Formats: sequence, structure tokens, C-alpha cells
Amino acid sequence: MAKIYVFENFSNITLLQCGESYCPPLHEWKPDIKSTYLIHFIVSGKGCFFCGDKTYDLCAGNAFVVTPNSGASYRADKYEPWHYMWFEISGELAVSFLKRLSIDFDNPIYTTNNIDIVHIKFESLLTSLRSNNEFTKCGALNSLMGAMIETNTQANLNAPYSP
Repeated sequence: MAKIYVFENFSNITLLQCGESYCPPLHEWKPDIKSTYLIHFIVSGKGCFFCGDKTYDLCAGNAFVVTPNSGASYRADKYEPWHYMWFEISGELAVSFLKRLSIDFDNPIYTTNNIDIVHIKFESLLTSLRSNNEFTKCGALNSLMGAMIETNTQANLNAPYSP
């Protein structure tokens, strides 16, 4: 008996930027209106994320998402400023990814149960950018997003894929 696997079209996502920052004390990112999704994963340290009328005190293992038109901002802690990694994405698959993480404007926070694996996947994404191979870059982004879904403490694993 043959096994047949049918795959979805996963190409509708664009990686716009990614990076890593060791922030100085009280480093701030002022409100910015974006039309994309900017995801920051905290590797160490702590800080505050401001979105709407809410303030979130965050630390290692948390991530926060600046959603389109949110006007969000953030600030590193004075004594233990955060080290974070980020990536910015757009496209229909970006929306599906965030639904799987149970993230939206009203709930822009993610928490992992495995900081190390998410950190390793972020490092792989950064390393992949040195490659001229688009498949390597795409694979690293998909691997990171998959790890974030699988290690999310509040993931909606049953959310439909809806590009």
C-alpha cells in the first residue's frame, strides 16, 4: 500500500528583516505604525512592552508581536536589559502562523516552554541569511516558526491553516 502525502502551498510569506540586539539599559523603541508583523523573542534580561492601553512586563522565554497598526512600543529594563532576536514577516501565512500561536492585537504575547530550541532556530535563521540559497532561508524561517508553535504554552494547534 502506498502512502500519499498532500502538502499545502507554504510560499505565501515574506521575511522582511531579522536580527539580534543586546540592548543598553532603558533602550526604547517608540511607537511605530507597521503594516507587517514584527516578532521579538527575549533570550535573556527583561523589559516592558506597551500595546494599546496595556503594559506587559516580559523576560526570557517571552516574545511580543507588534501587529499592524498597533502603535506598540517597548523599553529594556534599567538593571537587566534584554537581549532579543527578531524577525519581521508579511503575507497570508504570517496571519496563519500567529493564529496558531494564539496571538493577535488583544493578546500579543508568546511564551515558550523551551527557550533553548527557539534560540537555536533563531540562530539558524540568522546564519541562513549568509546563503545565496533561497530554500535554505525559507527552510530556516519555517523551522523557527514550527518550533515556536510546538513549544508555545498557549498554542492553538487546531487552528486551521488558512493562507
